[in-house]
Amino acid sequence: MNNPSPYTKLDSVLKYLIKNEIFLYEFTVEGSFEKLGIHEVKNMYELRQILDKLVKEGYVKTKAFVPNTAFDEIVVTAYSITFDGEFFINNGGYEMQSKILAKQNSQTKRNELLVILGTWLAGIGALSLTLWEIYKTFYIKHQ
Repeated sequence: MNNPSPYTKLDSVLKYLIKNEIFLYEFTVEGSFEKLGIHEVKNMYELRQILDKLVKEGYVKTKAFVPNTAFDEIVVTAYSITFDGEFFINNGGYEMQSKILAKQNSQTKRNELLVILGTWLAGIGALSLTLWEIYKTFYIKHQ
């Protein structure tokens, strides 16, 4: 994948979270995204944006804790998938949602065009009937 779509990136993080939690300190080492199997995400900034979006939408939850290390003042944030997130990704995720929305948009546009066409045809029909009545009233009766 050369340049994956944002939907692909969101889905890849959700798929990763089905099996693992994400601890942000794991991603400070160069190449750690590839080692963990999240090939679509290229840097920490992008990962944080994705995780923030997933938390905001309720697909991911956060948990802050202090690890048992010599640096007790460090607080680590763990990210894990929620039931809604697992359900969402198992039903196609953002990629599927994107395809469904695109299909709905094309159907909506088609329906709008059909309504416009129907309106014009109804207007032409009404005008034709009006002209026919005028023709009958003035031309045929006065002969």
